[in-house]
Amino acid sequence: GGIPCQSCHMPEKEDGTHDHNFIGVDLDLSIPYLENPLFQKVSDMLESSVEMNFEVWGQYLPESISPLDTLHVPVAIESLTAHSIPSGTSFNREAWIELTVSNNDDILYSSGLILQASDALDYNDEDLLLFKSYLLDAVGDTTHSVIDSHEIINNSLPAYSQRFKIYEFVLPENLDGVLNINARMLFRPFEPEFLMNHHEEFINNLPVFEMFSIQSEVQID
Repeated sequence: GGIPCQSCHMPEKEDGTHDHNFIGVDLDLSIPYLENPLFQKVSDMLESSVEMNFEVWGQYLPESISPLDTLHVPVAIESLTAHSIPSGTSFNREAWIELTVSNNDDILYSSGLILQASDALDYNDEDLLLFKSYLLDAVGDTTHSVIDSHEIINNSLPAYSQRFKIYEFVLPENLDGVLNINARMLFRPFEPEFLMNHHEEFINNLPVFEMFSIQSEVQID
């Protein structure tokens, strides 16, 4: 689309000059990420990379719902970047949607929820919307070694594309008040398994970036 890389990776500063750090998504994991002077710049770049909303093909969240009914949560994600998310060593990276439905601070449903940055995602979650790629070796097994790879499965979010997901959840009975719906797109530059297998000493410095978040409420009848 004719968008120069510098627009995002060398953003213009207040004085009209450009930041020459050429920000990417990788940080020095030998220090706590909150102490890294580039952490906020990486966060700012990622926060401008996508948009989300609760609408898929004209379907929206309901204004109200009754216990034992099925709640449909439509989530649309749109890339605002000129390359895939994730890119680079996308087979080591993870970008995903975290969705929670809660009532009175109790989580009734979740997908993509981790409690710590170093927690593994539940790849067995059929609702998990995950963006990454996988390298396959000569016998079709996944590998992190580029020189051993023979094929790639690319599930990244392509440039300027959209992805849609409708989550379904049956409400339990005896609920009142409101449902709090929260969706976030999250990103981390390494999947924890890779660090644990190769650089375990860095695992506690692994950041998880929030790229976008949306919230809404549904009244319980």
